[in-house]
Amino acid sequence: MVKIFICIVVIISSTLMGKSLTDKHAKKLSFFSLLKDFNSSLKRNVKFRKQNLIELLDLKSNDEDFNCFLSSYKLKVLSKSDEEYFYPKWIDNDDKYFLKSYIEGVGKNGSQSELDFINSYEEIIDEKLLKIKEDKRKFANLGQKLGFIFGVGLVVIII
Repeated sequence: MVKIFICIVVIISSTLMGKSLTDKHAKKLSFFSLLKDFNSSLKRNVKFRKQNLIELLDLKSNDEDFNCFLSSYKLKVLSKSDEEYFYPKWIDNDDKYFLKSYIEGVGKNGSQSELDFINSYEEIIDEKLLKIKEDKRKFANLGQKLGFIFGVGLVVIII
């Protein structure tokens, strides 16, 4: 009876560990979707509202990583911080470079050139989102399945 309980716990925990290792794709999808929404807000702002960039940076989402990223940029704009921008730990170096070039170009130009900048990055963000969705589809269940197989392997060894 105890062995059965231990086996069930091992399988469940290894499956959950495998799932957590592949959650970065879902987090990345959420982060870049919010970046696309932020970019759309910037676009509307440049065209119509002419709101201050600092006010746009105060917009909060339900994604803590995205909020921290925008807050780190806001502190840099206000010259209150010399630190590097906040990047979530699951962001790779290519995405860090992309985010840095994007965020450092925002709000630096006149109206028409700013709109051109936003439109060009909108296309890049859309391409990134397509790639992230494809990666998520490919790898979403992989970690869970590998964790389950690892757990079953441990159960076979235990028994």
